[in-house]
Amino acid sequence: MSFFRDLRVAFYSLMRTQGLALTVILTLALGIGANAAIFTLVRGVLLKPLVNRDEDRLIYIRQSAPGVGDDNSTFSVPEIQDLRASVKTLSAFGDFSTTEFTTVLPPSSASSNPPSPIPKIRNSSPTLSLVRITSLQPWSLAASIA
Repeated sequence: MSFFRDLRVAFYSLMRTQGLALTVILTLALGIGANAAIFTLVRGVLLKPLVNRDEDRLIYIRQSAPGVGDDNSTFSVPEIQDLRASVKTLSAFGDFSTTEFTTVLPPSSASSNPPSPIPKIRNSSPTLSLVRITSLQPWSLAASIA
């Protein structure tokens, strides 16, 4: 019976200090909500693997150039076309391209220093055939707003 008496005393104490009660409730609500959001993101991004159709049959082809110290050099468009034409053991062929570029801020009129480069930005662009092979749905802004 003392447990219910303790609950009643705690409830009446919180009712007398409503500011503290509101602060405690809001802190708990924000903490629980933030915790749920973070673990949802971790599960979706890190723990749950991407769902690819026939993922055990997917292969990744790359080329290296050890003479110049490049372990993963890119294929040119003619090389991709040659691979697509000559490799007959693959049922489908999908590719993607990566582009790396640097943006430069224009110099300010008050400074005579040259513009400082911003770190390089890397972009990956899959072809439609790669999207079809992996059965992933491309993200579009219009679909996410609707």
